[in-house]
Amino acid sequence: MKDITAEARELRHHLAALIAQHDELVFHVCPMLENEYYRKTGNLEIRIHNRRYELSCLKRGVPAERESLIEEHSVREDYPLTDENTDAALTERYLVLVERLDSAVNVNGFENKAALYERARECYRDLDLTGIDILIHESRGIRIDESADEGELRERVCFLNEAIRSRESEINRIKNSFPYNQLELLLNEEKLSDRISEYEHLLDELNDEHDRLLAHGALQ
Repeated sequence: MKDITAEARELRHHLAALIAQHDELVFHVCPMLENEYYRKTGNLEIRIHNRRYELSCLKRGVPAERESLIEEHSVREDYPLTDENTDAALTERYLVLVERLDSAVNVNGFENKAALYERARECYRDLDLTGIDILIHESRGIRIDESADEGELRERVCFLNEAIRSRESEINRIKNSFPYNQLELLLNEEKLSDRISEYEHLLDELNDEHDRLLAHGALQ
């Protein structure tokens, strides 16, 4: 019985860490990477897409609908940054709240648990360390129930393993998708410079082709 209880406890800790890692990617890492990517590439990908769309319309003799074009990405120059100590404190405290409040980690019922968890996610997203501390205080009465019998614990272990696999799959999906998949590029100035030069050259070619098509249409 002690072994299955310890296993369930270890799996809860692992799932909570994955949930916190997922939220860090969604709330902080990916938005910052996306912002940095468009800041450095100057929205060149979007301009290329829009020009290709306009060329397609010109060749087919149909008007380009403005609502069909992708708007340039709004780049934040004041993206919120924290120091390493604050980041570590946020992560540590948020993990405490995940273990207490996420229903996949802690099955204990609590009247305001869902509302507290929503507030915790908002505070974590907004880098609100004070708000996180307040929620830790408000949730101090929530405990993990380890009094289940062996059969219930085995069911819980199966559930936790499935939840862990699901979270790992989602984290892998995020890491293999934009913008996280551009991290290596952003860290390599030479590759980034080459990418920008490639996009600028392609955009120049598309603009030239666009101008030729317009001139040809005007002559007709």
